[in-house]
Amino acid sequence: MPFPHFQFACFPLITIPLIRLKRKLLLEKFDDALQDSFNQLILDKLPGARELEIDELSLVDQTEIEDRLAIDNMISKARPHFEDELFAVLERFKVILHRKQIKEDQNPLDPRSICESFHLASATLETDIKVKLIFYKLFDKFVMANLGHFYHELNEFFIQKGV
Repeated sequence: MPFPHFQFACFPLITIPLIRLKRKLLLEKFDDALQDSFNQLILDKLPGARELEIDELSLVDQTEIEDRLAIDNMISKARPHFEDELFAVLERFKVILHRKQIKEDQNPLDPRSICESFHLASATLETDIKVKLIFYKLFDKFVMANLGHFYHELNEFFIQKGV
């Protein structure tokens, strides 16, 4: 491409209308996936526990690797950053659900669950990987980076309710 910054500069012009057009569907898919995470917690199931069939095994293309890497990076960056708050939320879930143990990956408010829900929802965009990566960066910047406020408020709510 003769103007390498052209595509990045045009991102808002191309992507924002697409996101606005699919906003309702994005929110529904995100909500459904997050609700499923809560259901799995209540039913005491681990998320995404399914076995691969032999015919499902194949080589993964570069786009899928970049996509997965972006999601995994958001998770690995957020988890240690909010470790104390997440621990408190998980302990309170144990009290509420009368359980001795809940695994980190069962927490529907863990960064993994939130990012996986966003990942599933973002599949509705049906766009190229460059646009998705920018969309992921925006999610990381405006949602994941601010989870600490959410976790703090949630823990305060639980404390006020005696949990």
